[in-house]
Amino acid sequence: MPRKLKLPSTSQKKQEVRIHPSVEAREATHTFSLQNVKEWINYNKKQAASYNTLARNRTTSSEEKFVHLRKANDHLAYVKECEHYIKHGDWIADNFGMKEEYKTIRQTIAGPPSKKILRKK
Repeated sequence: MPRKLKLPSTSQKKQEVRIHPSVEAREATHTFSLQNVKEWINYNKKQAASYNTLARNRTTSSEEKFVHLRKANDHLAYVKECEHYIKHGDWIADNFGMKEEYKTIRQTIAGPPSKKILRKK
């Protein structure tokens, strides 16, 4: 009788990560290079895990658990925003950096020009 092979579950399969060409093209010294963003992802995943363990601690009060869970969710949301950048090439987060220490300055790249430019002479 032939043996049945166990197929790996979806959680065991390594998912291929698509990398946007504009992200791959950035130099290693650029702020939004692939290496830097991967470091930010790893750091924030570790921070989220540490806050989750603090939230599960028996000695913490319910208010502290709420604060730790909120901080863990904030870190996980930032990880998702970084992964979105790697996949699509668009930075959607309001902050950037390993600890989200820098504020994103928005810039209009399409649409009507601002009124300051349209002055009548």
